[in-house]
Amino acid sequence: MARFLSPEWFATLEDSSGFGESGAVIVSQAVTNTPWGDIEYRTAISPAGTRHTLAATTVAEAARVRLATDYETALEVHEGRLAVSVAILSGRIKVSGDIKKLAELTRRPS
Repeated sequence: MARFLSPEWFATLEDSSGFGESGAVIVSQAVTNTPWGDIEYRTAISPAGTRHTLAATTVAEAARVRLATDYETALEVHEGRLAVSVAILSGRIKVSGDIKKLAELTRRPS
């Protein structure tokens, strides 16, 4: 199994055949102090699903939301040991950009 945020982990995610990014919200995620150095990747969130890819140089400009954290926090969230909301409220994840749009797409249906 590929380690979280490793090049192999991203390779397992890149086959998202049929995923259309039309209407998706692009989230730029910067993670510092990973075993592979600082990483920036993007997540496209749409009603059709979610897709993660390593960031291109223009992702930061295209992203509507930006998240920034360290590897330890990202790993805790990924493994379910820390809730995203708790990490944001405690300042462990910094958020900027169009947070309202992100909330609309990630809101769970009632």
